[in-house]
Amino acid sequence: MTPSTFPMHAMAQLNDQVNDQVIDAEAFEALVQTRLFERAAGGDRDAIEQVWRQNRRWIAAVLAAHAPRGCDVDDLLQEVAAVFITKARHLRDAASLRGWLRTVAVNEARMAARDKKIEQRSLRSIVEVAVGRKGVMPVTSEDARATLELLSKLPAIYAEPLMLQAAQGLSQRQIAELLDVPETTIETRLARARRMLRQLNAQAEERAAGM
Repeated sequence: MTPSTFPMHAMAQLNDQVNDQVIDAEAFEALVQTRLFERAAGGDRDAIEQVWRQNRRWIAAVLAAHAPRGCDVDDLLQEVAAVFITKARHLRDAASLRGWLRTVAVNEARMAARDKKIEQRSLRSIVEVAVGRKGVMPVTSEDARATLELLSKLPAIYAEPLMLQAAQGLSQRQIAELLDVPETTIETRLARARRMLRQLNAQAEERAAGM
């Protein structure tokens, strides 16, 4: 019997049977996921691990899309997993799980981006305050790393007030109060620290030029 001669009512019955089977399969899968979610929300570690494995790959994709360049997605995945483990029991039902996990992932990526910007601003400030390059030319991450390395060579009595001013944005008065010394002493130490840094930087550039 060709399709053209297949009775229309028989075709309709076949379609209904197929649709019923699809619906039954979807309903069964939904039930399985609901039961799994209930176990996970109840603290079942095996269920928590299984739910995480089921969702891990798409969560990684969300993180990769929102995280700042150079950020370790695996580290962010660990953060999302930690939130899931501690807060899954507060979710209403299985249907809300994916949306909630995406929200957690996006928030973690945004926090990473914010932290990275703060770190970059802090490093830039260290270089600008330390060697007086503010507004002269762009400060690169290499500049920051080199300056931090030079800072580590300074005596602590000079490095500490400079770091407090550059990285934390404290005023000379605030640093003086924190270290319990006169403000004029902090002014002198800051000037001395910058001078020492410039000397160390000049020496490093001379060595690099001679290589």
